[in-house]
Amino acid sequence: MPLNDPTSDFPKSWLLNINGVQCGVYLGPDGTSGGITQTVGEQGRTATVVFQCYWEDLNDLIAGLVGTVDYIGGTITRTEPFGFPLTTADQANDGSKVFPNRTFCTSISSIVGTKWQTDSEGSTVADPPLPGWGRYIFALVTAEFTTPTYLVQDLNPNPSSFEFNDIVLQTYTTSKLRVSGEVFAPPTGSFQFSGGTYSGSPLLDVGASQIRTRFEVSVTRMRMPLVPMQTAGPLLGSVNQDPLLIAGQNFPAETLLFNGINPEPRCDPYNGGIIWDVELQFLGNAPSSSSGGDPLSWNYFLDPGGNWTKVETSNTHDPVFRLGDLNSLFSNTIN
Repeated sequence: MPLNDPTSDFPKSWLLNINGVQCGVYLGPDGTSGGITQTVGEQGRTATVVFQCYWEDLNDLIAGLVGTVDYIGGTITRTEPFGFPLTTADQANDGSKVFPNRTFCTSISSIVGTKWQTDSEGSTVADPPLPGWGRYIFALVTAEFTTPTYLVQDLNPNPSSFEFNDIVLQTYTTSKLRVSGEVFAPPTGSFQFSGGTYSGSPLLDVGASQIRTRFEVSVTRMRMPLVPMQTAGPLLGSVNQDPLLIAGQNFPAETLLFNGINPEPRCDPYNGGIIWDVELQFLGNAPSSSSGGDPLSWNYFLDPGGNWTKVETSNTHDPVFRLGDLNSLFSNTIN
């Protein structure tokens, strides 16, 4: 005959609620095994927790543990992964911070069923019916908690605070910054000798190659449900129309060039779909003078008089590098 309601046959009084699922930390049949193990190392804190829930609630529990990402009506929607709970006992006696929601569930390493029930008719648990099949009553879910290099919540409500934060102040992003140089030949007359036999004489452009410093910025948006080519494609080769703040450095309009997109596919830990870690690549100019200040516009070039001067196309008077809304690359309303 068909199976009975498992909650009536094997009642549990779990107090923990994750994503609407009543569950508990499993401590083994005798209460002395399983449970929670933790490590602290150079790669951050980790923890392994064995949860117990009803098998029929398994997928909802997994969604609540690893979090979800979806794409609805042109907008990315996320539910955050379950953060490893912190108590006052997790804080140092000197008041040092242990950030909440930095160690969160990133994978499920094991799912084990217990209390098997056989369905003689096969009509309850299988479609089409499969007599002799059955189901488990309980699931033991081993959740792995790690501390990735991206945030799921802002650590600081101050929008310009970079302490322990991502350099572009975004969640679900892993960002890197490096400095490189570009060799360019300034026009004849922009540099001259300041002393000696040729004092006041200009350097020829073929002998006055200079290194212009660039910032290389890589921002990888993690766990994206799509590659946003309709948004990113038209912006390739454009410069920022609005100021951007990166690692505390202000990049005024026209100083940051969007240079490319590099999507890397992987499997979503919840639903098995293909998701993408999408790297966005930018090139930023260095400050325009030896005294520092804001970076230099991409639409300024060195003239024969030695001044950085704005240039434009001769026929349409458009800037050499068109302006674009680079902030849209970080939006969740994207396509």
